[in-house]
Amino acid sequence: MSIKLNIRSKMLLSIMSTVIIISSISIGYISYEFRTKAFKDAKDYIDANAREHASRAMAEFNSDMDVIRTLTQAFANYKNLPAEKRADIHRDMYEYVFINNPQFYGIWDSWELSVLDPEWKLPTGRYVEEFWREGDSIHNNNTLKSLDGDNTDYGRLKREKLESIEEPYYYSYTGNKEDEILMTSFICPILVDSIFTGVVGTDITLDRFQEEINSIHPFENSIAFLISNQGILITHPDTAYINKPVTEILNDKRIISKIKAGKSFSFIYENKDKTKSYVSFAPIIVGNTPTPWSIGIAVPLDVILSEANSSISFTLIIGSIGLLLILILVWFIAYSITRPLQHVVKYAKSCSQGKLDAEIGIVREDEIGEMANALKVSTNYFREVIDLANQISKGNLSNEVIRSLDSKEGDLIHSLKVMVMQLKQITENIKSSTAGIMKVSENLIVNAEKINQGASQQEKFTDDLSQSMIKIEEISANATRNIIAGADHVNGTVDSMKDVVGKTKIIESIYSRTNFIAINAAVEAARAGEYGRGFAIVAKEIQSLAEQSKLAADDIDDISNQSIGKAQDSIRNLRRIIDDIQKTSDLIKTLTSPESDLKSQNGHSNISKLQEITSDNLMISNEISKNAQELARRTEVLNELLNFFQVD
Repeated sequence: MSIKLNIRSKMLLSIMSTVIIISSISIGYISYEFRTKAFKDAKDYIDANAREHASRAMAEFNSDMDVIRTLTQAFANYKNLPAEKRADIHRDMYEYVFINNPQFYGIWDSWELSVLDPEWKLPTGRYVEEFWREGDSIHNNNTLKSLDGDNTDYGRLKREKLESIEEPYYYSYTGNKEDEILMTSFICPILVDSIFTGVVGTDITLDRFQEEINSIHPFENSIAFLISNQGILITHPDTAYINKPVTEILNDKRIISKIKAGKSFSFIYENKDKTKSYVSFAPIIVGNTPTPWSIGIAVPLDVILSEANSSISFTLIIGSIGLLLILILVWFIAYSITRPLQHVVKYAKSCSQGKLDAEIGIVREDEIGEMANALKVSTNYFREVIDLANQISKGNLSNEVIRSLDSKEGDLIHSLKVMVMQLKQITENIKSSTAGIMKVSENLIVNAEKINQGASQQEKFTDDLSQSMIKIEEISANATRNIIAGADHVNGTVDSMKDVVGKTKIIESIYSRTNFIAINAAVEAARAGEYGRGFAIVAKEIQSLAEQSKLAADDIDDISNQSIGKAQDSIRNLRRIIDDIQKTSDLIKTLTSPESDLKSQNGHSNISKLQEITSDNLMISNEISKNAQELARRTEVLNELLNFFQVD
């Protein structure tokens, strides 16, 4: 079912729909772009935080490595020192290092026995001195190790001759479980002429990073953690995960390979509770060690996007308010445009209902004003056409009406003008024909009276037939001549009547064409809709005028046909009278002829027969007189009908 909407509703629906769609697309696009950019900025910010804190940790680690590296350079001539002074020199140096580096839990060095003792011929075996912190005091110990072979870690250091940061481990110099501390070792090789001589290492506590790394909060509910080269968690807000593989919280084995490669990387990870987090890693490369560590920061996505969502919500609110203001403005604009249009439509409807005297009351300088003025002009035009049509429908075919039609333009005016001219010509022709009919009717009445008089005289003379046969014959001959003249007049009347009937056919032709024009005008008015209703009224008036003309033509045609019938009856009766008079004349001749033998034998019967014929002729002459009078009366009626049309 279709919904009927006025122009204001259509305008508001189309414009508001367009505004809403465009605004929705714009706001949606802006929100998407803002969300995308906010997410990208948040990722960049998290990545930057990861790199920044990785740089800080790397700076601290490298600072520690620098201390050890300095010691290795200082100990390069260790073997040249007197054995009795080595312990004192090392103690003094280590005490100084412990004082300035409270993060150092222990410092130790390891020397190849083959370097210290030229008599030692085995490839393994080393002398180790250890210094460690217990409270405010420093303790030391020395021992021989690897006499039967190097362990895995030392063998690796000896083979690679590279600086090393070891995997985290728990260790206690006291041997007590409760004294264990998570630590790592920074180790530098001692190289003399590129020959591996030993190593210097420091045991660094890692618990100092726990508080520092836990303080990294680029976003609310974010967590940061320090990871070793092998993916062991060194720090974590949940201490239960410390010294455990990172895969226990981030189940992705690719993480460890990327940490080992020393790469910065990030990804979105789905947690066990189906929430998602953005995780960013930044490498920590210490000295020349081949085993980089990494700092990771994990931030829930909903936290990252919460600020963007708040901004988007604010944008939506502002956009909705703006959209509402636009819709209000569009409504006022549509109202200002459609209100005068509604007046125009109301005026057009009033005109379509035939109320052409209504006033539109719109004064504007825009297209609506032009449309209102055009409608006013059209209404005035219709008023004038209707006035002319009313005059024509009342039979006014005067020159004044024709001059009024000449002063106007349009197909309808042209059709009215043609119709008036043809009606005027036909009316004049019919009036001329009726004058002839009237004259013939008068002659017919006179002749009928003469016939009637002759018949009366014939009846009178029949009583005295024996004395007046010759006179009767003369009267019969005279009656015959008068009847023949009457028949000729009646024939003329019939011809005139047929001419009138022919003229009425022209009126019917005008009616057909006028009716066709009115129908076309009604169709065009229907196509014009509400604005063609006034034109439809004019077309209806013209059609009514055509119907009146046809009715008058039908009346004329009926009267003429009836008159023709009466006249034809009169002709037949006249012919019968002529035949009877001829018979009478022949009989009289027979009776009055000297050679006739019947005048004494059949005189009485013939006179009786003559009396009968005379009586019949009298009746026929009376009927002819009545028909002539009826023809005259109908001619007067025809003239009255023609007088409906006012012709100058």
